[in-house]
Amino acid sequence: MFIVQFKVASGEGAALELRLRLLANREPKLRRFATKKMNGMEPQIIRLFREDLREEECAQLRLCVELRNKILHCDFPSARQRLKDLGAPQEHAGTVVQFDLVPGEENRARRVVDIPEHEPPDIFGWLLEMGSGGDFVRAADLFFNVSKIVDRLAWVSSTRDLPLPAP
Repeated sequence: MFIVQFKVASGEGAALELRLRLLANREPKLRRFATKKMNGMEPQIIRLFREDLREEECAQLRLCVELRNKILHCDFPSARQRLKDLGAPQEHAGTVVQFDLVPGEENRARRVVDIPEHEPPDIFGWLLEMGSGGDFVRAADLFFNVSKIVDRLAWVSSTRDLPLPAP
């Protein structure tokens, strides 16, 4: 079930990336970003369309690219932090417990969210944590909403060069 949620969030993130690349391809000042790594594209888009964006939309554009990367590369602890940075509510955080079963040693239980950053994250545990917390659904919704912003910017871009009607 949570793999399906991951797939939907990843798909919306990929669709957002395609929209960003299409927008970059349309704008001469952005065209060099259309086929390169996404790093650096969103600040250029923000700069070019600043007058057409609200402050929160600028933040969403900046952080959504990072969020997409974190989800696609299964860096779920960082993805949750990006969602938090974007103002998404944090629900069910800390519900998944990992049991370290080592023969001859005392077994211990730790919440997945409490595993120190210097230790490799438990991907399966984080998949359950993100899924049960609704993070994949929130990410998919966020990508979808930011895609609407990019679509609006594409419309703005397409109407810039239209001749003004005669008075």
